[in-house]
Amino acid sequence: MSGNFPYFSDILIKGAGKNIGIATLWTRRDIIARDLEPGSYAVIGSLFYNEGINYIIRSVFLNPEIRYIILCGTDISRSGEAFVKFMENGIDANHKIVGTEYFLEKEIPLEAIEEFRKNIKLLDMRGVINGKEVAAKIKELEPLTPFTEKKEFPMPEMKPVEKFPSEEAGFLVRDSFVAGAWLKALNCIMRFGFVKKSEHSSDQRELINLMIVVEEEDTDNPQLKEWLPFGKAEIENYLPQVMTPEVPKGTDYTYGNKLRDYKGRDQIKFIIDYLKKRKHTRRALAVTWDHEQDMGSEHPPCWVVLQALVEGDTLFLTTYIRSSDMFAAWPLNAFGLRNIHKEIADGVGLKLGPTTTISASAHIYEHDWKKAQDILEKYHKPVTTLRFDPRGNFIISLDREKQELVITHYSPKQEKLQDFRAKNAIEAYRKLNQIAGASDFEHIADLGVELAKAEIALKHGLKYSQDDELDINAKAE
Repeated sequence: MSGNFPYFSDILIKGAGKNIGIATLWTRRDIIARDLEPGSYAVIGSLFYNEGINYIIRSVFLNPEIRYIILCGTDISRSGEAFVKFMENGIDANHKIVGTEYFLEKEIPLEAIEEFRKNIKLLDMRGVINGKEVAAKIKELEPLTPFTEKKEFPMPEMKPVEKFPSEEAGFLVRDSFVAGAWLKALNCIMRFGFVKKSEHSSDQRELINLMIVVEEEDTDNPQLKEWLPFGKAEIENYLPQVMTPEVPKGTDYTYGNKLRDYKGRDQIKFIIDYLKKRKHTRRALAVTWDHEQDMGSEHPPCWVVLQALVEGDTLFLTTYIRSSDMFAAWPLNAFGLRNIHKEIADGVGLKLGPTTTISASAHIYEHDWKKAQDILEKYHKPVTTLRFDPRGNFIISLDREKQELVITHYSPKQEKLQDFRAKNAIEAYRKLNQIAGASDFEHIADLGVELAKAEIALKHGLKYSQDDELDINAKAE
């Protein structure tokens, strides 16, 4: 959710309304404002999060004629509760609101905060979403004079963020090729990874449960981008370690040996033979973890289990990796797994589908952080082309007679699946969310833009053409 209480340097309201500011918490401000008389308030805005308390204080000091703050609407994030506690209890020497875990900006002086609390009257109407009740309360308020001269405080400096907030577990990266997926994975870890110690000497940035889906990599002609730290020769040198059971001298094991000579059995051959007989099976697995050898071992295998599944005429391969060095190891691992996947698909006579790795611990070690960041700064650029969403696409049109948006859902094969109608963009996106119609962030963002354009065109009688810029001078025919 975006938006917050507006930070105004000057509010041009005269008369009684100049005394009143309204914070509607998570309730849409237009729901309250539609029942208020024009000029009966100076400013109205949301208060989604605690940070907005700073903006209320700043706006009031820039417009000291505001003497009342009406707090109304639904308090989903308890920002209203924090504001009430601020007005009741104040802050401590560290600018922390007493009774909460939230800190106000230190750029707003303590004496200004106390001046605000002393002179501003808070009307606690949390839970009220009826604008008529707010309008009635406004009529009860007596005019007051400004409590101070206009004051402006410096804005806080933006500090570098060590770790951005995230879902904490369960991240998804999807790309056609290993190189693109690796770049996205590096960005994800450097942006959201938790810094912690490792069982080696180096600290690490870690994501828990990172799933990477590589959809189209051609094993015979791999896409090798300039940011990859190796070329085709290195891939060819690596493949024997996963495609054969041979163990080089001085090495305890290889994944090829674990998979192809596990206690005398070739697990890849077993998968191929079993799938030939039972394509519907969920038992086509290969394991590398040996409890007798690997429990407590200093060098246990990172790949733990591979599973092959068939849908229609397509083979899917999923590998669970307990620990994945995403900078130094994962790209070659991915090419190796893609080749194993191709071997199984060819052996069973199936099409090669997406190759998926699920890394329980996807990490980058400290000594590789700068190298990863340098690669990202040079090569990780904003997307300029829209990927096709595997869940299909949507055609948006206007029914001007009924004043409705019409959204038609097509499959990736351009088969019409369903359609629905909405009065506005908000209703439309809620329906899209209900059916989980899009999986790709770029597609979701694009749909948001298009729905907003369509609603504007519908309301103002403008010509609308999906994916074209909206021309405010082009009236609908």
